Amino acid sequence: MVGLGATFIADCWTFFLNEFGIKSQFIPFLGRWIGNFPKGKFIHHTIVNTAPVKNEILIGWLAHYCTGVIFGFLFIYLFSKKWLDTPKLTPAFLFGFLTLILPLLIFVPAIGFCNPLLNLPEAKLPLLRTLAYHAVFVIGLYLSAKALLRFSTLFLHHNNTTKQ
Repeated sequence: MVGLGATFIADCWTFFLNEFGIKSQFIPFLGRWIGNFPKGKFIHHTIVNTAPVKNEILIGWLAHYCTGVIFGFLFIYLFSKKWLDTPKLTPAFLFGFLTLILPLLIFVPAIGFCNPLLNLPEAKLPLLRTLAYHAVFVIGLYLSAKALLRFSTLFLHHNNTTKQ
């Protein structure tokens, strides 16, 4: 639930940016990239010139949310379930740096946009967007954990009072 909530919060950030004309194209590209896996194509000269695949947007959204859920599990595994009892931002931000490995070192180079870390200043804006998205994801981990803690406290308190 923490990973799902964090992904949703980060996507709300993206939708907010879209309202100001700052568009993100990574969902169709993610779906197109994954949609080409069965064909044995993992690396693209540029994903823009790769033919679209059937249901690439659906594939992209499913992969995106599955990744968020996996990140949530991985985070709890690395920082223990105790973090859920007293969520802190520092461990979440440390984990946030780890989550940057997937887009910056795997996804972006594989779809043909080179490594943004090596292509500054041309890639400065996309790099900043990725950093901002993952920072919001990290805040989403924290807020989701706080919300789950609050919900579980209310739910447990309600169940205890109804049993008495």
